[in-house]
Amino acid sequence: MTRILSDAALLFSGGLDSFVQWRLLGMPQAIYFNIGNRAGIREKAIIEAMRDKYKADIIIDESLSWLGYQEMPNGYIIYRNLYFLMTAALYAENIILCQIAEHAPYKCQHFYR
Repeated sequence: MTRILSDAALLFSGGLDSFVQWRLLGMPQAIYFNIGNRAGIREKAIIEAMRDKYKADIIIDESLSWLGYQEMPNGYIIYRNLYFLMTAALYAENIILCQIAEHAPYKCQHFYR
């Protein structure tokens, strides 16, 4: 198992990839940003159920709810992860980003570096 710093927080989407990574990393503190997108109601319900079932430390942050207005028909919100990183830095000094297989201009090694 990977060692996670005690002051780290995982960016958590509520999707299957986030759940798998969260479990593999030992269920660290996580942050979900409710961004007002179409999937938000379903995602938030999943997060709340996980908090109850696993007694999980998952923060639900509502400060980026305006981002949903930028959602394109295909669900894409440009620079969404950049906003997540900047806002997550208010919660933890070390931010954990996980993704399994998805490509977008801001979801690549160059962006993360």
